[in-house]
Amino acid sequence: MKVLDHGFEFEGSVYKSLSKLAGIISGQVCNGFAFFKLTGGAVGSATSKTPKAARQAAKPSGDKLGEKIAKIDGLIAKLRAALNEGAAALAEAEVKRAEMVRSTPENR
Repeated sequence: MKVLDHGFEFEGSVYKSLSKLAGIISGQVCNGFAFFKLTGGAVGSATSKTPKAARQAAKPSGDKLGEKIAKIDGLIAKLRAALNEGAAALAEAEVKRAEMVRSTPENR
């Protein structure tokens, strides 16, 4: 993930907010600061004066940045595994359904 002046870049796409990026990763609506476990408050909150200031306050550096990236990579790996499991289960269900349709009396 890369912090830009106008948003956040992740896997070649640019997102205007951490919340949008967190939603893409998790598949749910969520607070980006909470999802990424960042400090500094949300954009526009009483603790931050501007979006750029909020991003700078939330931007981890050094070892912390590496830790955050590793956590994100771990979440992505878990999501990919879950998607693969879901795809396999869906394919299995489709095969079973097709077998059931073929075995109904009107299809013999």
